[in-house]
Amino acid sequence: MKVLSRWYDIEVKFENESIKKEQFNGVLIKDRNIDEILRSIKNSGIIKKYEFKNKILILK
Repeated sequence: MKVLSRWYDIEVKFENESIKKEQFNGVLIKDRNIDEILRSIKNSGIIKKYEFKNKILILK
């Protein structure tokens, strides 16, 4: 999430604190839309839901 935060100039908040400890291994392509990347992470089962409010990404 640190990488996504820098790339897309967003703040990341964790509604579920246990998500902070999860690791996602894979290749991220910087020119992809952030929604595409988040859908991939969601499909892996690491996060259940996410939403954007202004420039804040909330992981649930």
